[in-house]
Amino acid sequence: EPDHFFADRFVYAIDHAKNASARARQAAELMRVWDGRMEKDKAAPNITANARYQLSRLLLEPKLGSGDSRNSYGWREYRWAMSSVWLENLMLRRPQRWLPPGYSDYEQLMVAAVEAAVNGNGAKDKKLSNWTWGKENVLVLQHPLFGGVPILDRWTGRNIQQSGSAYCVRADTRGAGPSERTTVDLSNLDNSTVNLVFGESGNLFSSHYMDQFEAWSEGRTFEFPFSQAAVQ
Repeated sequence: EPDHFFADRFVYAIDHAKNASARARQAAELMRVWDGRMEKDKAAPNITANARYQLSRLLLEPKLGSGDSRNSYGWREYRWAMSSVWLENLMLRRPQRWLPPGYSDYEQLMVAAVEAAVNGNGAKDKKLSNWTWGKENVLVLQHPLFGGVPILDRWTGRNIQQSGSAYCVRADTRGAGPSERTTVDLSNLDNSTVNLVFGESGNLFSSHYMDQFEAWSEGRTFEFPFSQAAVQ
């Protein structure tokens, strides 16, 4: 929902901009038809997330600095729990005092954020349709012991492109996430389910190593019986 909120406003700003680049307008078309789902094979989620990041930079860097020097923390290190609410409120209320120098209104600022997202850091050589969210939203799973052993590390972990984001029910990041998925039916404990991300065994050489991962990745699960009769 937060990303869809920003996508709509980025599109509006680009539609009303006189000097938006062709690449920014292409980005707007991808965001225009997007339904807000953070799906791994879509480019709009990635474009929106990067534009929102650039929007935060444009707003905070003039006040906090770039943080390039060793003794300067800068805007990148400034994090707080309600930052998404702050940014959303700015887009709704648009206080003049928050506009960075050189910008006359928030539409101009949002266009600049999209331009920085799609044209910066060598991005000009990439097709925007190939900017799929899964390439940005990668889950890295690795065995804590065998993952440090050359050759073995090829077989002990997975790099998985995934849908979802920190604002979704499935809130996994690149290196962190839930160790299991459990649903407990308090009216009938025998109807409970459980799914372990890495499976029943942490032993690389066991047939049960990673034996539940595919189910976890695809959203399937397993019975988790409680009573002795159900277990039997």
